[in-house]
Amino acid sequence: MMSSEEDDQPVPEEDATDPSGDNPIADGRTREADAPQETLADGENLSDEVAGESDTSDSPFETEPDAVEQSEDLDGADEITASETDVVLKQEPELTSDFTRSPDSDPLNVVIEPDSDLPAGQCQVEFTEQVGDTRKTIAVMLSFDPRLPNAKKGTPWKSSLKDLFRKPDTAEISDIRVTEPSKYGLDYDPAAGLLTGTPEEDGDHEIEISFSVSHPEFSELVPKTVLLNWLVNPNPRDLWKDIPSKESLPYWKVDSDHGALDGDGYRLVGASQRGRSHAHVGGCRDDDFGFKYSKSSGWYLFAVADGAGACEFSRKGSELVIRKVLKVAGEKIADLDIEVLEQHVAAHLQGDEEAAQEIILKLLYPVIGEATLAAYREVCDFATKEEQELKKFSTTLLLTLARPTKHGLFFASYGIGDGGVAAYCAAREGKEAQIIPLNKQDGGAFAGETLFFTMKDFWTEENMPRQIAGRTFFKVLQEEVTVIAAMTDGVTDPKFETDHNFANQPERWEKFWKELTVTGGEARDEGINLHGPIDDVARDLLGYLNFFSRGNHDDRTLILFYPHPPPA
Repeated sequence: MMSSEEDDQPVPEEDATDPSGDNPIADGRTREADAPQETLADGENLSDEVAGESDTSDSPFETEPDAVEQSEDLDGADEITASETDVVLKQEPELTSDFTRSPDSDPLNVVIEPDSDLPAGQCQVEFTEQVGDTRKTIAVMLSFDPRLPNAKKGTPWKSSLKDLFRKPDTAEISDIRVTEPSKYGLDYDPAAGLLTGTPEEDGDHEIEISFSVSHPEFSELVPKTVLLNWLVNPNPRDLWKDIPSKESLPYWKVDSDHGALDGDGYRLVGASQRGRSHAHVGGCRDDDFGFKYSKSSGWYLFAVADGAGACEFSRKGSELVIRKVLKVAGEKIADLDIEVLEQHVAAHLQGDEEAAQEIILKLLYPVIGEATLAAYREVCDFATKEEQELKKFSTTLLLTLARPTKHGLFFASYGIGDGGVAAYCAAREGKEAQIIPLNKQDGGAFAGETLFFTMKDFWTEENMPRQIAGRTFFKVLQEEVTVIAAMTDGVTDPKFETDHNFANQPERWEKFWKELTVTGGEARDEGINLHGPIDDVARDLLGYLNFFSRGNHDDRTLILFYPHPPPA
């Protein structure tokens, strides 16, 4: 799950599901190479063994805010109720039973108390009629709920006024009206008695309600007005500040980034958005990403990294790892013999179990091993040069390689930490949707627990070969892939919630893909046209990442790899 950037209490997480990509080496493996964990203040875990010095051993191949967040459940207020209505007859004992009195008795006439002196939710209505030399007066007490149901700014709201008053025993209430409802972003339908709209301003409001009251013993209607209290809570997202990070901060990086490239038959689009937890305090973005395509070799490479929020310079750690791993992997993958890969792929598809081992150990291991070790050493050397602890640069890493072959699309992934990489094939022509997860997410027992690429124990001479080979998975897709997506936990947590859902719930992926490409989700009015102008696609993807999800305010990074132009 995500590194803890929120004030939410940790909750137990479902067991992660192993990737469905092929890796016979990883089957049944233990976490002996995983570093011991300690819990930091924000819930992330780092190794006790991580030290500030670089591991210089030779390898076989030349390393919330404390935001006041209002409850989302603001429209669950009780239905409007009214206390019992009392009909009060104020008269002197000497008056006759028809409640009349002579004009000479004016000093003894009924005195109607001002509504301001009455308890909230009560008002009096005076009926007076002159009949000859006598005047008949009756005071009726009306009871109502003085509060309208609470609302939230920017969220549709409605309330019925038909039952605002409990029906009096004698008086009749009619012609209920609302004074200037548009002032509050509302409309009132007198026929339905319904007050609806989307509040435009938060705060305490007083809405004036006017109505008429009749009495069977009096011929005229009495007009009356009351004030109803209406609380509009702020929209939680409006409470979050967006303070630009200061370029003077050590190892500063831009608050958001996006980019895209077109290859031969596929498109890569990526975006990274600083989380609200960082933006609220003017902090830097800790995530990073990158991708590249080699026309000569036909390989696509892309990677995402999530710097540990509790570590002071993790933003630099993620940047160093991404740049170095892509550079070295790009150089090494160019030397991979494609004919040998094709032969092993064909044998693997025929059920040859040894072919899978050959692909991982002889073809992928030299590429991924060289690249990841070089990236680890890059961070170690930088920390040493800056006289900082290596732990301060802690980051995760998810690296993916992809290439079309004559047997289908070959893709492989290596990862340490949370976040996820998976291929999604949408349902089509009678075929059900398919998910192929390509990494084992290193989530702990509670939200915020994970492992980091920069943990020293991974890179000992004893552990390094096992952790690299055991964390490398590949798959050959012989059908059209909809997308291969790589994302940090800032996306997986709000969109999939658990590692199990990410790896095993096609309906979650269907919803996610529909948001991206059709509806636009919460942050956009429409979906992203993935085959539109490339710069527009990247910019729109960045806009999509601005969605609001309660309790999920971490950095968000997402890379999409998909066929382009679209299949005929």
